Amino acid sequence: MIARRVAGLLLVPLLAAACHRPQAEEMETQAAVPVEVAHPRQGTLTAVIHATGTVEAAPGADWTVTAPAAARVAEVHGAAGDRVRRGTLLVRLEAPTLKADLATRAGALAQAQARIDNARRNHVRLTGLLEKGIASRKDVEDARKELLDAEADVREATQTHAAAAELAAQAQARAPFDGTVVQRWHNAGDLIDANEHVLRLVDLRREL
Repeated sequence: MIARRVAGLLLVPLLAAACHRPQAEEMETQAAVPVEVAHPRQGTLTAVIHATGTVEAAPGADWTVTAPAAARVAEVHGAAGDRVRRGTLLVRLEAPTLKADLATRAGALAQAQARIDNARRNHVRLTGLLEKGIASRKDVEDARKELLDAEADVREATQTHAAAAELAAQAQARAPFDGTVVQRWHNAGDLIDANEHVLRLVDLRREL
């Protein structure tokens, strides 16, 4: 009986403590919250990033005009930033050595062609005389050897003339594609050495 009373006395303070816990503070604001209403719509989100770097053109979209030999710049068109169309004349060089070499190669080719014409006629003539018993077989063989040598000379002269013509053609540079002039090193009247840069063209639409 005494134990039950003690337990009851202990329980009463606990209940009283539980009843006196502080209640959660309730805060109520009176300021209006701004609300913006918009109609939903579909569209493209575009992010713009500003950075510093180097733009590299794709293969075949970066072209630099260089001098094929020592020359004087006769014409140069386009400043940095200018857009040019394919086929536009950008640079014209005056290279006397290229013209002289091309003339020499053309003369050698003409001589080789004249030689082969003579050798061909002589071989035909001696072959006919051999059939009639007038010319010897040795004469015909010598004529045939001369014809083969002349043919070899024509092939070599044709190749060297073509190489000289291709090199001389580089004295005039036309844009191989639509692009933008990004660098220009020389102006009309400048004297430049072989392989010296004159102008650089890039197609900025084709980048790596």
